[in-house]
Amino acid sequence: NRVARALIERGLGAEDLVAVAVPRSADSVLAEWAVTKSGAAFLPIDPTYPQDRIAHMLSDSGAPVGITMSSVRGDLPDSVDWLVL
Repeated sequence: NRVARALIERGLGAEDLVAVAVPRSADSVLAEWAVTKSGAAFLPIDPTYPQDRIAHMLSDSGAPVGITMSSVRGDLPDSVDWLVL
């Protein structure tokens, strides 16, 4: 619920897209659920993808915000405002 509220406070809701770059785990499911609760749609990104593929996915989707973990944040582009769990 806290993550969903943080997304809503950033102005996200219906018809918005949030990138979710969290390694497969219970945390990835919770991140996707938080995005759903905010009313936005999520773009799942596997943090092990090549950096150019991740950059293309983010630019092509236009997602303004993403959710990630501190363990993989350093490998992700800065083109998105990342909410680090």
